[in-house]
Amino acid sequence: AYKQLRAPFPRLLTLLLVGSVLSDCFRTVTTYFLTRQDPTAPDPDDAININTMSQRRTATLIPSTVYVRLRPKVETGGHADGDAVEKWLDGWTHDTISLADRHDTTRYTFPTRVLGPEVSQDDVDRIVLPPLMQSFLTFEGTDVMLFAYGQTGTGKTHTMFGPIPKLVSDTFEPDWGLLPRIVYQTHAHIENNTETTIFHLHASALEFFQGQVCDLLTDDDPARMIQIGSDSRPLGHTCVPLHGPGALASLLDKIATRRATHATLMNEKTESGGGSSRSHCAIIL
Repeated sequence: AYKQLRAPFPRLLTLLLVGSVLSDCFRTVTTYFLTRQDPTAPDPDDAININTMSQRRTATLIPSTVYVRLRPKVETGGHADGDAVEKWLDGWTHDTISLADRHDTTRYTFPTRVLGPEVSQDDVDRIVLPPLMQSFLTFEGTDVMLFAYGQTGTGKTHTMFGPIPKLVSDTFEPDWGLLPRIVYQTHAHIENNTETTIFHLHASALEFFQGQVCDLLTDDDPARMIQIGSDSRPLGHTCVPLHGPGALASLLDKIATRRATHATLMNEKTESGGGSSRSHCAIIL
């Protein structure tokens, strides 16, 4: 299916959060780069006018870059020291992960880079974002997907967003995760190029749950179901202007109130936390 994926203007940067019930030893942050094959050829199957056709882009999925980030241990909860489990983290190098069980140790070589527990949010930014932002911001660049995968409680939200209270500021915060840094860098790029180009940055959010696609930013109650077109793009979803990182707190708060969540042994549902999300969430810029 990805071989036929199209990448027309406007440029898209998609953050997809996926929860799993696999080993809690690590999570992966995977970046997918889309590259255009023919920037001018219209798709004969599209019933659109020639002006729109001239802006169509065809794209293919090329090999991803995989980052594994290890979260530090905590004092209490599912990620503290506890009883023995079936598998445990046995060690790592800059590009390998070793998991052990009662019988053997398996060494995995799929990571492009392993980010240890000491790695800061600034380090993650410096290592992960430059090629993504270059593709996203370059006029003849490509669409980008940043894909966070891991068991509940392994730190996907921390890596992608950082502390939610820090997202009310348009001033740079060292604790920011990847999404506010992307918005911050995008607005810096806009401000440096306003003399030659007019930019509009919008955000949308979709939830994939039990075979359906839900618009997380609609004012409808219950949230409106969305159809996916033949070009694999959503139809009729809400897009809101994003004037800076300071707008993310209210945006994510609205997303959090609509997502399907449930308490788990690894991630309890409390007044300050929503427990574990039961769905996949895509935030699209």
